Amino acid sequence: MALAACLAASLSVRSPDATAQWIVNDPAAIVTAITEHIREAARWIETAKHYAETVQHYAQTTKHFLQQVEFWKEQLVKLKGLKLELFKSEYEFKRIAEDFGVAETCQGATGGSLDIKSILSALASDLSGDIVSQQKEVCVAIVKAKNLKYNMTVDYFDFVKKSTADLVEVHTTRLDKVTQSLADLNSVLTDTQR
Repeated sequence: MALAACLAASLSVRSPDATAQWIVNDPAAIVTAITEHIREAARWIETAKHYAETVQHYAQTTKHFLQQVEFWKEQLVKLKGLKLELFKSEYEFKRIAEDFGVAETCQGATGGSLDIKSILSALASDLSGDIVSQQKEVCVAIVKAKNLKYNMTVDYFDFVKKSTADLVEVHTTRLDKVTQSLADLNSVLTDTQR
């Protein structure tokens, strides 16, 4: 009971408020904290620069892509206006025989062969020979040369017809790619740059 009386007496007495006698100042910790804040600020500045460069890169890429879109829109207009039908022939030309028309043009002449030796020998006149037969040989050579020229022209028209079909196919494929998706513009650009 004596203990309880002492305890009760000590609780009834009030003690004064506690105050620090010295200001706690740790210069090393303050310098370390300031240094760490400066480092953190430098990292944030570098991060901001990196993001700014990334945004600039994407802006340039977008600008380039939009320029490509405009370019291909212009090309699409040009491709739609391309008149590949101009190369189509209204007539069908067929090859003719090497001696076609010789009998009608050179009266009494035979077909003979069309090689360089026979042509040169026909053109080099033999003054002591038969002039009429030499004239017929020259006539045959001229008709055969015209027939050869005609056949080569027919071959050329066939080649142009096939090439036009190939161009129309490429033209149609590219138009389909460009009109289906703008993302396909890069593939068309790559194809044209090859």
